[in-house]
Amino acid sequence: MEAPKPTSEEISETIEIEQNSVKYTLHLNSEGDIITFSLAHNSNNYTKKIPLKEIEDTESKVIFNTFSPKEFFDFLKKSVEMKKIELINKNKNINIRIEFEAMFKKHEINIELVNKEQNLEMIEKELKVLKDNYNQIIIENKRRK
Repeated sequence: MEAPKPTSEEISETIEIEQNSVKYTLHLNSEGDIITFSLAHNSNNYTKKIPLKEIEDTESKVIFNTFSPKEFFDFLKKSVEMKKIELINKNKNINIRIEFEAMFKKHEINIELVNKEQNLEMIEKELKVLKDNYNQIIIENKRRK
């Protein structure tokens, strides 16, 4: 069963990734320096909006605020071609791990793609906690009067 594909108006670039004999399609949408990742595999849908200036590598904190969306797409394509990109399943979410070399140092970028369904559940739980906390504060304030 093929996953639903975003409409062509939304897609700026599409990158195919093959890992462990499974093919993934990574759709990238751009809006200024905001990139949306939508990874379609089976019926799962993952997404993450990230200003490029917030993408940091884990070792040296190199910040990619000089990348334009096109340069970032080219960087990802090159990473896929060189097999320097890895998809890691983590609690229904997927991490994209990219290895590269710059200024004679090895770097690693991790981008978390959030499962939309799981993300909504998490937001609902957080809202419930906030509502409970608010109600508790109201009750405590009434007692003090």
